[in-house]
Amino acid sequence: MPLFKSCPAAKLHALWAAALLVASSVLVAPAAAQPSAPQLSASYAACMDQSGGVTVEIHACISAEHARQDQQSLDG
Repeated sequence: MPLFKSCPAAKLHALWAAALLVASSVLVAPAAAQPSAPQLSASYAACMDQSGGVTVEIHACISAEHARQDQQSLDG
């Protein structure tokens, strides 16, 4: 007789445990993959503060930061 057929709570507990295991490995893996990820610049933070939540302005800040990060990776 299967264990889960006799105890539905055990099946639910096993499913939750499996889901938590998968979620924790998904959340930890990206952090381990790039330990030296570049930090966002101070000018990006200032740009975002001045954007006022306007989508076009936010996209301009992101584009400028991408260009800065790309240049930094090319320089060194």
